[in-house]
Amino acid sequence: MIEVINLTRDLIKYKKQNELENDENKELERSGEVAPDIHEHIKESNKFIGRTCSLNYENKMVYGLIENVVIHNNIEQLLIHIFETNDRIMIPPNYVQLNEVLNESALKENNQFQALYKKDGQWYDCIISKYKGDSFLITYIGYNNSEYVSTDQVRIKKKKKIKEIITPAGYKLPENLIIKEGDSLKVKMAKKKKRIALKKKQKDEIMDKEFSNKSKQWRSFHEKAISKSKHLLVSTKRVENIENKNNQSNFNIRRKFDYNDNEE
Repeated sequence: MIEVINLTRDLIKYKKQNELENDENKELERSGEVAPDIHEHIKESNKFIGRTCSLNYENKMVYGLIENVVIHNNIEQLLIHIFETNDRIMIPPNYVQLNEVLNESALKENNQFQALYKKDGQWYDCIISKYKGDSFLITYIGYNNSEYVSTDQVRIKKKKKIKEIITPAGYKLPENLIIKEGDSLKVKMAKKKKRIALKKKQKDEIMDKEFSNKSKQWRSFHEKAISKSKHLLVSTKRVENIENKNNQSNFNIRRKFDYNDNEE
């Protein structure tokens, strides 16, 4: 008897819930809106299964693998395996960021690479030796172990900007070449050798730049001088032509036997 009563209550509750959902759908239809189909969203999100992503977990950025798309409390969520802690969590899609896929064209450029090691979720320097459609064969530098990793688990290594120090003489030296008190004799000699080579290179560059500037200045001066001399030559010829014309108009040829002379 009790089971029948409970079943009746569940049926009444289910009926009321359906009536409420139908009323909501009718209101959406009247307003011109369409009720979102959560199953359609799941189909779209299924494309992300197997992708590597990053997210904020326990107040720090971590990396993980999207293993599945599930519905929890009527909300679409991603089931993610966190590499660093080996935990599995469920989180809404808008809280994760997909890793970029590295294209094969990046191998042709002069780039250095890093691979995501799945056992601890950290990035390590690596060498890419082979491309295989959706993965790369990489070798971790310093560890000599190789493995295939997904194309979204490899990235171009960012070049660190080394701070430069300007010496009193005007040379720019990277901070890591400054000799420190704790450096061994071997390290000091190596730094000194690199500093000498770097200073020589910068000195040669300065001299080449000065020579180039002087050449440009001389060329500019020479071109101006030629232009000025041409202008003076043209002006002189014009003056000579004018004088010649004036002399010709004032000059009269006297005949050998002039009539007035005979009269005298």
